[in-house]
Amino acid sequence: VFNVSLSLIFFVGTIYFRRHPIVMASQPTFLYMVAWGCIISSSTILLVSFDDRNFSTSQLDVTCQSSVWFYGLGFGLSISALFAKTYRAKCLTIDKINASKDKHIVVSIYQYFIYVAIALTFEIIICSIWTAVDPLTWTRSCASDTSGYCRSIGTCSSDTAVVFISLLLALHFVFLVYMLWICYQVRNIPAEFAEHKWITASTVSSIEILFLTPFLVYMTHNDPTTSTLIMTLALFFNDLGVLVMIFVPKIFMMLQEHTVETESQENMLFNLRMKVRQKMMKPTPAGSIDSKRPGSTSKHVQIISQGSGVPTRQQEAPIPENERQMNSKASLPEIQVCTTIESSNPITKRADEGSSPSTGRNTGVNVGNVIREHEEAMKVPS
Repeated sequence: VFNVSLSLIFFVGTIYFRRHPIVMASQPTFLYMVAWGCIISSSTILLVSFDDRNFSTSQLDVTCQSSVWFYGLGFGLSISALFAKTYRAKCLTIDKINASKDKHIVVSIYQYFIYVAIALTFEIIICSIWTAVDPLTWTRSCASDTSGYCRSIGTCSSDTAVVFISLLLALHFVFLVYMLWICYQVRNIPAEFAEHKWITASTVSSIEILFLTPFLVYMTHNDPTTSTLIMTLALFFNDLGVLVMIFVPKIFMMLQEHTVETESQENMLFNLRMKVRQKMMKPTPAGSIDSKRPGSTSKHVQIISQGSGVPTRQQEAPIPENERQMNSKASLPEIQVCTTIESSNPITKRADEGSSPSTGRNTGVNVGNVIREHEEAMKVPS
Protein backbone atom coordinates (compact mmCIF):
# COMPACT_ATOMS: atom_id res chain seq x y z
CA VAL A 1 0.00 0.00 0.00
CA PHE A 2 2.86 2.38 0.80
CA ASN A 3 4.55 1.85 -2.57
CA VAL A 4 1.29 2.23 -4.48
CA SER A 5 0.45 5.44 -2.61
CA LEU A 6 3.95 6.81 -3.15
CA SER A 7 3.80 5.98 -6.85
CA LEU A 8 0.47 7.77 -7.20
CA ILE A 9 1.86 10.83 -5.40
CA PHE A 10 4.86 10.97 -7.74
CA PHE A 11 2.62 10.36 -10.76
CA VAL A 12 0.24 13.19 -9.86
CA GLY A 13 3.16 15.45 -8.93
CA THR A 14 4.83 14.84 -12.29
CA ILE A 15 1.62 15.79 -14.08
CA TYR A 16 1.22 18.93 -11.98
CA PHE A 17 4.83 20.11 -12.50
CA ARG A 18 5.17 18.84 -16.07
CA ARG A 19 5.93 22.39 -17.32
CA HIS A 20 8.79 22.85 -14.87
CA PRO A 21 12.18 22.95 -16.69
CA ILE A 22 13.60 20.08 -14.60
CA VAL A 23 10.61 17.84 -15.26
CA MET A 24 10.51 18.74 -18.94
CA ALA A 25 14.21 17.88 -19.30
CA SER A 26 13.54 14.56 -17.52
CA GLN A 27 10.98 13.49 -20.16
CA PRO A 28 7.81 13.19 -18.04
CA THR A 29 6.18 10.67 -20.37
CA PHE A 30 8.67 8.03 -19.30
CA LEU A 31 8.32 9.08 -15.66
CA TYR A 32 4.61 8.28 -15.91
CA MET A 33 5.51 4.78 -17.11
CA VAL A 34 7.98 4.26 -14.27
CA ALA A 35 5.34 5.22 -11.70
CA TRP A 36 2.72 2.91 -13.22
CA GLY A 37 5.23 0.09 -13.50
CA CYS A 38 5.94 0.35 -9.77
CA ILE A 39 2.20 0.38 -9.04
CA ILE A 40 1.66 -2.83 -11.02
CA SER A 41 4.71 -4.55 -9.56
CA SER A 42 3.88 -3.55 -5.98
CA SER A 43 0.38 -4.97 -6.40
CA THR A 44 2.03 -8.39 -6.38
CA ILE A 45 2.60 -7.97 -2.64
CA LEU A 46 -1.16 -8.07 -2.07
CA LEU A 47 -1.62 -11.17 -4.25
CA VAL A 48 1.06 -13.30 -2.57
CA SER A 49 -0.51 -12.67 0.84
CA PHE A 50 -3.80 -14.47 0.01
CA ASP A 51 -4.50 -17.93 1.45
CA ASP A 52 -7.40 -20.41 1.70
CA ARG A 53 -8.75 -19.01 4.95
CA ASN A 54 -10.72 -16.36 3.06
CA PHE A 55 -10.66 -17.56 -0.55
CA SER A 56 -11.59 -20.72 -2.38
CA THR A 57 -9.06 -22.96 -4.14
CA SER A 58 -10.19 -21.87 -7.61
CA GLN A 59 -9.79 -18.21 -6.68
CA LEU A 60 -6.33 -18.86 -5.28
CA ASP A 61 -5.33 -20.67 -8.49
CA VAL A 62 -6.08 -17.49 -10.42
CA THR A 63 -4.29 -15.38 -7.82
CA CYS A 64 -1.15 -17.53 -7.95
CA GLN A 65 -0.61 -17.11 -11.68
CA SER A 66 -1.79 -13.48 -11.65
CA SER A 67 1.01 -12.58 -9.24
CA VAL A 68 3.53 -13.66 -11.89
CA TRP A 69 1.87 -11.46 -14.51
CA PHE A 70 1.75 -8.44 -12.24
CA TYR A 71 5.40 -8.78 -11.25
CA GLY A 72 6.66 -9.40 -14.79
CA LEU A 73 4.68 -6.63 -16.49
CA GLY A 74 5.37 -4.11 -13.71
CA PHE A 75 9.10 -4.78 -13.70
CA GLY A 76 9.30 -4.76 -17.50
CA LEU A 77 7.39 -1.48 -17.80
CA SER A 78 9.46 0.40 -15.21
CA ILE A 79 12.92 -0.78 -16.34
CA SER A 80 12.19 -0.42 -20.06
CA ALA A 81 10.85 3.11 -19.51
CA LEU A 82 14.07 4.04 -17.70
CA PHE A 83 16.10 2.53 -20.52
CA ALA A 84 14.17 4.34 -23.25
CA LYS A 85 14.41 7.60 -21.31
CA THR A 86 18.17 7.31 -20.83
CA TYR A 87 18.82 6.13 -24.38
CA ARG A 88 16.85 9.04 -25.84
CA ALA A 89 18.84 11.48 -23.70
CA LYS A 90 22.02 9.93 -25.10
CA CYS A 91 20.79 10.29 -28.68
CA LEU A 92 19.78 13.93 -28.22
CA THR A 93 23.05 14.96 -26.55
CA ILE A 94 26.08 12.77 -27.17
CA ASP A 95 25.01 11.42 -30.56
CA LYS A 96 23.71 14.85 -31.62
CA ILE A 97 27.19 16.33 -31.20
CA ASN A 98 28.72 13.43 -33.12
CA ALA A 99 28.50 14.45 -36.78
CA SER A 100 28.63 10.84 -38.00
CA LYS A 101 25.47 9.95 -36.03
CA ASP A 102 23.59 13.25 -36.31
CA LYS A 103 21.72 12.26 -39.47
CA HIS A 104 20.37 9.04 -37.93
CA ILE A 105 19.02 10.50 -34.69
CA VAL A 106 15.32 10.06 -33.99
CA VAL A 107 13.86 13.04 -32.11
CA SER A 108 10.23 11.98 -31.67
CA ILE A 109 9.62 10.47 -28.24
CA TYR A 110 7.00 8.07 -29.55
CA GLN A 111 9.51 6.13 -31.64
CA TYR A 112 11.39 5.22 -28.46
CA PHE A 113 8.30 3.43 -27.17
CA ILE A 114 9.44 0.45 -29.23
CA TYR A 115 11.95 -0.43 -26.50
CA VAL A 116 9.14 -0.52 -23.96
CA ALA A 117 7.07 -2.68 -26.31
CA ILE A 118 9.97 -5.12 -26.85
CA ALA A 119 10.50 -5.59 -23.10
CA LEU A 120 6.80 -6.12 -22.45
CA THR A 121 6.60 -8.56 -25.36
CA PHE A 122 9.27 -10.79 -23.80
CA GLU A 123 7.46 -10.67 -20.47
CA ILE A 124 4.13 -11.56 -22.09
CA ILE A 125 5.63 -14.46 -24.07
CA ILE A 126 7.17 -16.11 -20.99
CA CYS A 127 4.10 -15.57 -18.82
CA SER A 128 1.73 -16.77 -21.58
CA ILE A 129 3.66 -19.99 -22.18
CA TRP A 130 3.84 -20.61 -18.44
CA THR A 131 0.09 -20.02 -18.05
CA ALA A 132 -0.77 -22.27 -20.99
CA VAL A 133 1.62 -25.16 -20.25
CA ASP A 134 1.75 -25.50 -16.47
CA PRO A 135 0.23 -22.64 -14.46
CA LEU A 136 0.73 -22.15 -10.76
CA THR A 137 -1.99 -23.70 -8.60
CA TRP A 138 -2.76 -23.55 -4.89
CA THR A 139 -1.87 -26.75 -3.10
CA ARG A 140 -1.93 -27.68 0.57
CA SER A 141 0.24 -30.55 1.75
CA CYS A 142 1.56 -32.00 4.98
CA ALA A 143 4.91 -30.61 6.04
CA SER A 144 5.26 -33.10 8.92
CA ASP A 145 3.32 -36.04 10.31
CA THR A 146 3.90 -36.83 13.97
CA SER A 147 1.59 -39.09 16.02
CA GLY A 148 -1.19 -38.75 13.52
CA TYR A 149 -1.05 -34.96 13.53
CA CYS A 150 -0.40 -33.27 10.17
CA ARG A 151 1.14 -29.82 9.97
CA SER A 152 0.06 -28.56 6.54
CA ILE A 153 1.31 -25.67 4.44
CA GLY A 154 -0.32 -24.00 1.45
CA THR A 155 1.77 -22.77 -1.48
CA CYS A 156 1.54 -21.83 -5.14
CA SER A 157 3.38 -24.49 -7.10
CA SER A 158 3.70 -26.31 -10.43
CA ASP A 159 6.00 -28.96 -11.90
CA THR A 160 7.83 -26.52 -14.20
CA ALA A 161 7.79 -23.49 -11.91
CA VAL A 162 11.58 -23.52 -11.43
CA VAL A 163 12.18 -23.43 -15.19
CA PHE A 164 9.90 -20.49 -15.88
CA ILE A 165 11.02 -18.55 -12.82
CA SER A 166 14.63 -19.01 -13.95
CA LEU A 167 13.77 -17.73 -17.44
CA LEU A 168 11.96 -14.71 -16.03
CA LEU A 169 14.77 -13.82 -13.62
CA ALA A 170 17.40 -14.31 -16.34
CA LEU A 171 15.48 -11.95 -18.61
CA HIS A 172 15.32 -9.35 -15.84
CA PHE A 173 19.05 -9.74 -15.21
CA VAL A 174 19.76 -9.03 -18.89
CA PHE A 175 17.57 -5.92 -18.73
CA LEU A 176 19.42 -4.65 -15.66
CA VAL A 177 22.90 -5.30 -17.07
CA TYR A 178 22.02 -3.48 -20.28
CA MET A 179 20.64 -0.65 -18.17
CA LEU A 180 24.02 -0.36 -16.44
CA TRP A 181 25.76 -0.21 -19.81
CA ILE A 182 23.60 2.64 -21.10
CA CYS A 183 24.10 4.50 -17.80
CA TYR A 184 27.86 4.23 -18.28
CA GLN A 185 27.55 5.72 -21.77
CA VAL A 186 25.67 8.78 -20.48
CA ARG A 187 27.90 9.34 -17.43
CA ASN A 188 28.99 12.77 -18.75
CA ILE A 189 25.47 14.07 -19.45
CA PRO A 190 24.16 16.57 -16.84
CA ALA A 191 21.79 15.12 -14.26
CA GLU A 192 18.96 17.38 -15.49
CA PHE A 193 18.75 15.28 -18.68
CA ALA A 194 19.89 11.82 -17.55
CA GLU A 195 20.16 10.98 -13.85
CA HIS A 196 22.58 8.12 -14.60
CA LYS A 197 24.00 8.10 -11.06
CA TRP A 198 20.62 7.44 -9.44
CA ILE A 199 19.49 4.98 -12.11
CA THR A 200 22.74 3.07 -11.62
CA ALA A 201 22.16 2.92 -7.87
CA SER A 202 18.61 1.59 -8.26
CA THR A 203 19.76 -0.92 -10.91
CA VAL A 204 22.54 -2.29 -8.70
CA SER A 205 20.04 -2.57 -5.84
CA SER A 206 17.64 -4.51 -8.09
CA ILE A 207 20.42 -6.89 -9.15
CA GLU A 208 21.28 -7.63 -5.53
CA ILE A 209 17.63 -8.34 -4.71
CA LEU A 210 17.34 -10.47 -7.85
CA PHE A 211 20.20 -12.73 -6.73
CA LEU A 212 19.45 -12.93 -3.00
CA THR A 213 15.69 -13.48 -3.01
CA PRO A 214 15.54 -16.90 -4.80
CA PHE A 215 18.14 -18.40 -2.45
CA LEU A 216 16.40 -17.11 0.67
CA VAL A 217 13.01 -18.35 -0.52
CA TYR A 218 14.45 -21.78 -1.32
CA MET A 219 16.06 -22.06 2.11
CA THR A 220 12.73 -21.23 3.81
CA HIS A 221 10.31 -23.05 1.49
CA ASN A 222 9.09 -25.25 4.38
CA ASP A 223 8.06 -22.16 6.32
CA PRO A 224 5.43 -20.35 4.22
CA THR A 225 5.22 -17.40 6.59
CA THR A 226 8.95 -16.66 6.34
CA SER A 227 9.18 -17.23 2.58
CA THR A 228 6.16 -15.01 1.96
CA LEU A 229 7.70 -12.31 4.14
CA ILE A 230 10.97 -12.52 2.15
CA MET A 231 9.15 -12.16 -1.19
CA THR A 232 7.09 -9.28 0.16
CA LEU A 233 10.17 -7.40 1.38
CA ALA A 234 12.00 -8.04 -1.89
CA LEU A 235 9.15 -6.63 -3.97
CA PHE A 236 8.70 -3.72 -1.59
CA PHE A 237 12.34 -2.57 -1.52
CA ASN A 238 12.86 -3.15 -5.25
CA ASP A 239 10.04 -0.78 -6.19
CA LEU A 240 10.81 1.62 -3.36
CA GLY A 241 14.41 1.88 -4.55
CA VAL A 242 13.29 2.81 -8.06
CA LEU A 243 10.81 5.42 -6.82
CA VAL A 244 13.20 7.05 -4.37
CA MET A 245 16.21 7.08 -6.71
CA ILE A 246 14.29 8.48 -9.68
CA PHE A 247 11.84 10.99 -8.25
CA VAL A 248 13.36 12.29 -5.00
CA PRO A 249 16.53 13.76 -6.63
CA LYS A 250 14.31 15.69 -9.05
CA ILE A 251 12.47 17.25 -6.13
CA PHE A 252 15.77 18.49 -4.69
CA MET A 253 16.83 19.83 -8.10
CA MET A 254 13.54 21.71 -8.42
CA LEU A 255 14.03 23.27 -4.98
CA GLN A 256 17.68 24.18 -5.56
CA GLU A 257 18.42 27.85 -6.14
CA HIS A 258 20.89 28.81 -8.86
CA THR A 259 22.93 31.98 -8.38
CA VAL A 260 26.02 33.54 -9.86
CA GLU A 261 28.05 32.05 -7.04
CA THR A 262 26.83 28.49 -7.66
CA GLU A 263 27.48 28.83 -11.38
CA SER A 264 31.00 30.07 -10.65
CA GLN A 265 31.60 27.08 -8.41
CA GLU A 266 30.48 24.73 -11.17
CA ASN A 267 32.85 26.46 -13.59
CA MET A 268 35.74 26.07 -11.17
CA LEU A 269 35.03 22.36 -10.69
CA PHE A 270 34.78 21.92 -14.44
CA ASN A 271 38.15 23.52 -15.01
CA LEU A 272 39.79 21.43 -12.30
CA ARG A 273 38.73 18.37 -14.23
CA MET A 274 39.97 19.88 -17.50
CA LYS A 275 43.39 20.61 -16.01
CA VAL A 276 43.75 17.01 -14.87
CA ARG A 277 42.71 15.70 -18.27
CA GLN A 278 45.10 18.02 -20.08
CA LYS A 279 48.00 16.50 -18.14
CA MET A 280 46.84 13.06 -19.27
CA MET A 281 46.29 14.11 -22.88
CA LYS A 282 48.59 12.35 -25.33
CA PRO A 283 50.40 14.51 -27.90
CA THR A 284 49.32 14.13 -31.51
CA PRO A 285 51.86 12.01 -33.46
CA ALA A 286 53.82 13.92 -36.08
CA GLY A 287 52.69 11.64 -38.88
CA SER A 288 49.01 11.58 -37.97
CA ILE A 289 46.32 12.95 -40.23
CA ASP A 290 45.29 15.67 -37.76
CA SER A 291 48.83 17.06 -37.54
CA LYS A 292 49.09 17.28 -41.33
CA ARG A 293 45.62 18.65 -41.92
CA PRO A 294 45.63 22.36 -42.78
CA GLY A 295 43.81 24.54 -40.30
CA SER A 296 44.31 22.21 -37.34
CA THR A 297 43.82 24.25 -34.15
CA SER A 298 44.30 21.58 -31.49
CA LYS A 299 47.33 23.34 -30.00
CA HIS A 300 45.50 26.66 -29.67
CA VAL A 301 43.01 25.47 -27.03
CA GLN A 302 43.78 26.67 -23.54
CA ILE A 303 42.21 27.54 -20.19
CA ILE A 304 42.02 31.25 -19.44
CA SER A 305 40.89 33.24 -16.41
CA GLN A 306 39.58 36.73 -16.09
CA GLY A 307 40.25 39.49 -13.58
CA SER A 308 37.40 38.32 -11.35
CA GLY A 309 39.47 35.32 -10.35
CA VAL A 310 36.80 32.90 -11.59
CA PRO A 311 38.22 30.53 -14.20
CA THR A 312 36.10 30.09 -17.29
CA ARG A 313 35.58 26.99 -19.32
CA GLN A 314 37.59 26.00 -22.32
CA GLN A 315 37.83 28.62 -25.05
CA GLU A 316 39.71 28.99 -28.29
CA ALA A 317 42.88 31.05 -28.36
CA PRO A 318 43.65 33.40 -31.27
CA ILE A 319 45.29 31.81 -34.27
CA PRO A 320 48.53 33.42 -35.52
CA GLU A 321 48.34 35.42 -38.73
CA ASN A 322 50.55 33.06 -40.73
CA GLU A 323 48.43 30.02 -39.86
CA ARG A 324 45.24 32.00 -40.55
CA GLN A 325 46.48 32.60 -44.10
CA MET A 326 47.21 28.89 -44.50
CA ASN A 327 43.70 28.06 -43.34
CA SER A 328 42.18 30.33 -45.96
CA LYS A 329 44.04 28.41 -48.68
CA ALA A 330 43.18 24.98 -47.32
CA SER A 331 41.08 22.79 -49.58
CA LEU A 332 39.64 20.69 -46.78
CA PRO A 333 36.64 22.08 -44.87
CA GLU A 334 37.27 22.93 -41.24
CA ILE A 335 34.63 22.29 -38.59
CA GLN A 336 35.24 23.64 -35.13
CA VAL A 337 33.15 23.31 -32.02
CA CYS A 338 32.65 26.07 -29.50
CA THR A 339 32.38 24.58 -26.00
CA THR A 340 32.19 27.77 -23.96
CA ILE A 341 29.53 28.09 -21.30
CA GLU A 342 27.81 31.26 -20.30
CA SER A 343 29.52 32.93 -17.35
CA SER A 344 28.73 35.85 -15.13
CA ASN A 345 31.73 37.68 -16.61
CA PRO A 346 30.57 39.64 -19.68
CA ILE A 347 33.92 39.11 -21.41
CA THR A 348 33.46 35.32 -21.39
CA LYS A 349 29.76 35.28 -22.18
CA ARG A 350 28.96 32.75 -24.86
CA ALA A 351 28.11 34.00 -28.32
CA ASP A 352 24.87 32.23 -29.20
CA GLU A 353 25.36 32.96 -32.88
CA GLY A 354 28.29 30.52 -33.03
CA SER A 355 31.25 32.90 -32.73
CA SER A 356 34.11 32.68 -30.27
CA PRO A 357 34.05 35.43 -27.59
CA SER A 358 37.82 35.79 -27.70
CA THR A 359 38.35 36.04 -31.45
CA GLY A 360 34.95 36.86 -32.94
CA ARG A 361 35.44 34.15 -35.58
CA ASN A 362 32.65 31.79 -36.53
CA THR A 363 33.17 28.43 -34.87
CA GLY A 364 30.64 26.37 -36.79
CA VAL A 365 28.70 24.00 -34.56
CA ASN A 366 27.61 25.57 -31.27
CA VAL A 367 26.97 23.29 -28.31
CA GLY A 368 24.41 25.79 -27.06
CA ASN A 369 22.35 25.10 -30.17
CA VAL A 370 22.53 21.39 -29.47
CA ILE A 371 21.32 21.91 -25.91
CA ARG A 372 18.46 24.11 -27.11
CA GLU A 373 17.47 21.47 -29.67
CA HIS A 374 17.49 18.90 -26.89
CA GLU A 375 15.24 21.07 -24.73
CA GLU A 376 12.84 21.59 -27.63
CA ALA A 377 12.76 17.86 -28.28
CA MET A 378 11.75 17.27 -24.65
CA LYS A 379 8.67 19.46 -25.08
CA VAL A 380 6.25 16.72 -26.07
CA PRO A 381 2.55 16.41 -25.31
CA SER A 382 2.17 14.83 -21.90
